[in-house]
Amino acid sequence: MIGSSEVWTRLAGIYGADKLTRAFGDTAPPDWRKQISELNDAQLNHGLDRLAISGNRFVPTLPDFVTACRSAREFTASANRALEDKRLDAWDRAANMHMMAMVMRRVMAKKNAYTEEQTRILCRAKAAWAQDMREDFINGEVDSESQIAMWSNRMSHAHWEWRDVFVYQAKAAA
Repeated sequence: MIGSSEVWTRLAGIYGADKLTRAFGDTAPPDWRKQISELNDAQLNHGLDRLAISGNRFVPTLPDFVTACRSAREFTASANRALEDKRLDAWDRAANMHMMAMVMRRVMAKKNAYTEEQTRILCRAKAAWAQDMREDFINGEVDSESQIAMWSNRMSHAHWEWRDVFVYQAKAAA
């Protein structure tokens, strides 16, 4: 388990011991120790890694440090094990590549980013496409034209689902 002294040593390595000492002292102050003890090792490593690559030359405040540790996602030991145990097959990888290409085309066209709800809908459609491919592959090879047609069909349904959600939300707000 990562303790406050290890975090302090790593922060000194990132920002320089002199800067860290001037800002907070030779050891972690009590409020820092309390916050560090409430974070798990994955969160602490995530935060320290983010700070190391941030390019910021200034020692973070305690709230900034905690935000860096918790910023991207909450970590749990069981979630980490689940991610490590999940093996992506060729169809999952292909679905991820299709999804990344679609997102990049949207970015390059300077369109708005997908909302959280749109992303959920897209991810369900992506997973459904991968399952379609697995099922069709059992019966033999899936030709590229069929793959493209099925992807287009799944994404078209996802877009219609967005519209339904948008209309429902608009009616509920009115």
